[in-house]
Amino acid sequence: MEVIHKETQAKAAAEILSQLDNPKNFNRAKVWQMGFFAANNTATNAFMF
Repeated sequence: MEVIHKETQAKAAAEILSQLDNPKNFNRAKVWQMGFFAANNTATNAFMF
């Protein structure tokens, strides 16, 4: 049986609520990650074609 600590649960809930209140909470991707993503999609489409 899993033991849930009230203090830990309260901290997690507060963190989730603070993220919901901030509309500018974006995930940031590095340039090389976007490049590899585009290359992966291009290679997949070329292979399927």
